[in-house]
Amino acid sequence: CDRLTNLPNRYLLELYVDQAIPAAHMRGRSVAMLGIDLDLFNRINNSMGHSAGDEVLTQLSERLVNMQGCGDVSVFLNTLAMPSMLGEGSAGMVARLAADTFVLVLPMVDRGSEQAERLAETLKKSFQSPFIYRGQELFVTASIGITYSDSGSSLAASLLQQVDLAIHEAKTHGHNVVMSYSGDLVSKVSKHLAIQSDLRKALRN
Repeated sequence: CDRLTNLPNRYLLELYVDQAIPAAHMRGRSVAMLGIDLDLFNRINNSMGHSAGDEVLTQLSERLVNMQGCGDVSVFLNTLAMPSMLGEGSAGMVARLAADTFVLVLPMVDRGSEQAERLAETLKKSFQSPFIYRGQELFVTASIGITYSDSGSSLAASLLQQVDLAIHEAKTHGHNVVMSYSGDLVSKVSKHLAIQSDLRKALRN
């Protein structure tokens, strides 16, 4: 697990999602993944020190877990040992993916229900409440990306790539934005990278 927040890390996240996907699609459902990336988080570290940043990350992890009603790491280890526990009543998982990036997994959703989208808006509003560090109120916002598994053979790695693209797109629209993944994001990013490459070549020449 993650040492700072005690949340599941990327390795445990991928194991969990790779089991959750076929379990969901066997029931005609999908796995939804929400990526939460803090906006301009380095400003807190730079202005107040890494201890302040760590406190914000710790409080955020507690806020996410309480919001989703998830258990601790031992619950997910038991789930991995007994995949049959991945049913309708599963609360899902909150994991820390990177320094200031978190992932929330809903293991059994109907894509037409907009459950993930509603949760994303709730998450967005939650950032209106401050984080407290040594009696001082700190405010941050987050860019949130959403994606769903397409089939029972989908992989956690693919969902993580898709949610990362959705977060990137959200950040291009400013801060505190929710964006859902769509297939055209891949071509959009590829085109952007190609333009960057062409500009570098032009500058060299």
